[in-house]
Amino acid sequence: MFPDPHRHSVKICGITHPAQAAEIFALGADAVGINLWPQSKRHMPLSAATESLQDIAAKHALVAVLVNPDDALLDAVISSGLFQALQLHGDETPQAVERLMKRGVNVIKALQVRDAASFPQIGEFPCTAILLDAYNPGTYGGGGHAFPWELAVRAREMFPDKHILLSGGLMSGQQAFDLGIVNQCVPTRDDLDKAVNDAAARLATGGPNALRATKALLNELDGSLNEQIGKRAAELSAKVLATPEAQDMLRSKLAKG
Repeated sequence: MFPDPHRHSVKICGITHPAQAAEIFALGADAVGINLWPQSKRHMPLSAATESLQDIAAKHALVAVLVNPDDALLDAVISSGLFQALQLHGDETPQAVERLMKRGVNVIKALQVRDAASFPQIGEFPCTAILLDAYNPGTYGGGGHAFPWELAVRAREMFPDKHILLSGGLMSGQQAFDLGIVNQCVPTRDDLDKAVNDAAARLATGGPNALRATKALLNELDGSLNEQIGKRAAELSAKVLATPEAQDMLRSKLAKG
């Protein structure tokens, strides 16, 4: 189900040709948004999506992007069975969202954020997933304008029970690090080369199975608990590098905290 509250996810919106969906998923995206708003330059009619995306929807997450949909369009979108979520970018009210949720619909409500004064509206909506969009009066999103990313951190702190999604332009590496999206940020290309070489050197000294163990570690952990990461890394290192006796001793130390 998208969005997954236990991991960072990437959704690409606005494809104009069905074949693009398969290409995007092949590159590792978690979801693709299909823009069903007729006034959008990236509009795809529901009929075209239904005819061409059934196989994709059976394997991947598609999200319907809507702006003030009428009841007929909502019914058609829901009954199509294509979409794991409805992303609402219009003037939909909390009451309208609640009615959809009572029908079993997974709703993502998009809200334009200008500053911290925009935050109270987040708590008014009953859905868990809230997409924070760049403030752009007179439009309904999709303009590619830069989002005040630092506000996302404050929104997450104020509404810990909400799943905050971000939109509205690109971010710098430092901004991604501040938001917890990446684990390390380096200032220049030379620094990046050095960081990669250092990491590769550490893996190279760990024996032929070190890379496999590192990948296993990353797959097991959600990246949120440093203590958990440290302990699990030590356990995996013991499996790769140490004798059975050393493994037992290390496990005993870890168990004692």
